[in-house]
Amino acid sequence: MAEYAHARHSKLTHITLWALQLIGGLAFCLTGAAKLAGAEQMVQLFAAVGFGQWFRYFTGALEIAGALLIVFPATAFLGAWLLALVMAGATIAHLTLLHTSPALPLSLLALMVIVGIGRHKKKVHHHHLTPHPAHPVH
Repeated sequence: MAEYAHARHSKLTHITLWALQLIGGLAFCLTGAAKLAGAEQMVQLFAAVGFGQWFRYFTGALEIAGALLIVFPATAFLGAWLLALVMAGATIAHLTLLHTSPALPLSLLALMVIVGIGRHKKKVHHHHLTPHPAHPVH
């Protein structure tokens, strides 16, 4: 009975992580594309930040890279933490430079931390369950 409950919990966790990865991947792909395309709102936002428009391109490229990384199982862990770092920076910018609510970047930061932790645990758990080939004796 305990094994069934664990398997059910594990499957639910896996499905939840995939849903979060897809939502995050879509959100970051759209916002990254808006930054790279020069959407007026993004141009104004980065003008207010004051680092120059190169930083908009840089951030947009990081967001698209992270969005692509997060949807592939082998790189989801890396993508989640890359995007978490980007959102940590965005949160700081909202608080210190823009003086606006950091609710959106904080929410996305939390989402990426959940995915990063979840995919790390899965990676570690999978690693411990994978049998290692016997070493040949010389």
